[in-house]
Amino acid sequence: MEQGQSDITEEKARGFTSVFEQQAIVVSRFHHAKYVHIDLHAGSGFNEKVKVIGSPLLFTNIARMHRLDYLMFCAELDKKRAKALGQRLANDARSFVTTGYNAELCDAMPDLLRVHGIEPQYALGSVLLDPNGFAENEQIPWPALERLFRVCGRLDVIFNYPGTGYTRNRGHPLYVD
Repeated sequence: MEQGQSDITEEKARGFTSVFEQQAIVVSRFHHAKYVHIDLHAGSGFNEKVKVIGSPLLFTNIARMHRLDYLMFCAELDKKRAKALGQRLANDARSFVTTGYNAELCDAMPDLLRVHGIEPQYALGSVLLDPNGFAENEQIPWPALERLFRVCGRLDVIFNYPGTGYTRNRGHPLYVD
């Protein structure tokens, strides 16, 4: 099984859809606000096994449906998946895909926001964390997230982390008992 491509993707998609819709409704109440969405575990944008779109495409679909003005920034470590996502988002000038560590995207966000005319302290939106586990590859960039939220304190966190993953990582330095 390819990492991030499981049978529960459809259930996760329903959950993310609900959260993205809730976020869109809240932010749409702020006139002239641009929604900033950061997906730190973006994947390829499509689950081949169960034929379901991934979180970046779910977000852009919801944003368009609610006529949100948005910017989306995606990090994907796997070059092949990042390329596939980039191709799926090729016609969306408001979505950006980077290949590399998600901590690097977190650290770059204040400057990226300024380039797009958004003062980081006023940025509204969300950061999606949907790791496959963090014991390997340090998939959750805790220090970088702390730095990001010091500057961008109005971003909400959407964190999908199952209890089995938490239990599996007992003994990891980031595990808190």
